[in-house]
Amino acid sequence: MKFKDSLFSIFFCIYVYWPSLMFAVLGENGMELDGGLMRSTLTVIFAVSCLFFFLYKISKRDIKIISILVLFGILYYITQYFYSIGNVQGYQGQFLRWGADCVSACLIGISLMKLKSYKLVHRLMPILSIALTPLFVKSTMENAALSGQMHLEGGMNYQTVAYTLAVMFCVSLYYAIVNKEFSNKLIRIVSLLCLPFQAVACCMSGGRGGVVLLVVYIVVMLYIMQYNKIVSKKKVMFIALLGFCVFIIAANHLDLWNSAGFIRSSGLVQDQDRFDLWKGIWAYVEKNNYIGYGLGGDYFTFGFYTHNIFLDFILETGIVGSIFLISIFYNVYKTIFKKCTVNNIFILLAIIGIYGVVMNLFSGYWITTYAHWMILGASVTSKKMARFEVNTSSNNYKLT
Repeated sequence: MKFKDSLFSIFFCIYVYWPSLMFAVLGENGMELDGGLMRSTLTVIFAVSCLFFFLYKISKRDIKIISILVLFGILYYITQYFYSIGNVQGYQGQFLRWGADCVSACLIGISLMKLKSYKLVHRLMPILSIALTPLFVKSTMENAALSGQMHLEGGMNYQTVAYTLAVMFCVSLYYAIVNKEFSNKLIRIVSLLCLPFQAVACCMSGGRGGVVLLVVYIVVMLYIMQYNKIVSKKKVMFIALLGFCVFIIAANHLDLWNSAGFIRSSGLVQDQDRFDLWKGIWAYVEKNNYIGYGLGGDYFTFGFYTHNIFLDFILETGIVGSIFLISIFYNVYKTIFKKCTVNNIFILLAIIGIYGVVMNLFSGYWITTYAHWMILGASVTSKKMARFEVNTSSNNYKLT
């Protein structure tokens, strides 16, 4: 592996987990991630992602993606002049966040497709997941039982904690059972041991979207195991049953059921406030004749987030625009999922992409969610690359 590829592999793994790593370091030193430090960190990430982008050979597809980013950036910026912004400073902050973090993610997705080997990526990802598990589990146990809306040391809120624990769970499960090629036996065993604690802590954190993401990940991983014949159907059922039993034992031992965080998480279907919010948003859509209020039209015009990516599309771009955006999302993610049988780096990208989609169904803002932009960069770049062509004559799973 070239030295350049090794450096980028390290950078990619750190980028995926950078908020967690940052909060962990700051928390240990009694500090929090304030706005100034956030901007400085994003600036460094942007500079490094640009450096790697230019270090690799630039193709016509890369120029196409950059053109898309420039066009979207212009549209996103000039939108503020077409409607009344209730929070100008907030708008500028979101725009800068997109420009620094999401553009970086897209460039990283492009560069990722140009690596000759992904061995180092697959070796580092489970190690990072294992290393972060004790911190997240310990802090969740200490804080989530108090209010159900805890803040981790360093300033990480309960929703981010829940989503991060769900991602860590999926990464651990993936490298423990599915991808055994690049992780040694000790890493696989430790990853397995982390699973019940990650799952319980996720449920205890109070982040309901994270719990939904956890369930989605479990279903997806079990499907991958069975469909691609990594293990037999009987073994999949056995793994699922055993995992459920271990989860119940761990949950009882850690007193999950009585924690305020779990009570809040389990109340998702009874969240009348969220449903009332969605009804109110639809009233705004009807009031504007289904045309849309422009990018950022929810928070910056009305002062709230929709907490639902589909309502975001409709509120911002109207019915026609939302159909266009959904078709783009469908094609981009379809490319990634289809290539999961070609190279296992796409399974890792699928894990990241699922996180972005599920999170935006309950929280966050799709424009500033890095996962979508990384998937866009990787999807467009990998198209028509011989090493990533899908073999339609075989459905057998293979690790390359």
